[in-house]
Amino acid sequence: MKITKTEMMVVIVLLIICFTAITFSTSEDELRKERDSYVKMYTDVVIRSGDTITSVYEEICKKYPDTKEGYNTKIFIDEVQSINEYSYPDINRIQSGDRLVVPYLDGKKE
Repeated sequence: MKITKTEMMVVIVLLIICFTAITFSTSEDELRKERDSYVKMYTDVVIRSGDTITSVYEEICKKYPDTKEGYNTKIFIDEVQSINEYSYPDINRIQSGDRLVVPYLDGKKE
């Protein structure tokens, strides 16, 4: 049985996708476990001109460095979306003056 170049490329792409999904899933599980070992708090943020949800995450991480131990950008955005879903159905369309409730991590649990 002879495999064509196209078939080989499909197999390679599928393997890459599978490997990426497994790696990403593992890192999310690790972040979740790490997040559970920290005190989780919430604060509200007033959106300024030019802010994006990613820049909000970066600012929270600067102010509360422990946040990076349990969140990556995707997990943070998903949680902010969930918390604010009634006020802001599309978290990517925030505007100057909007207020968001966001999570942060502040110190290890005792």
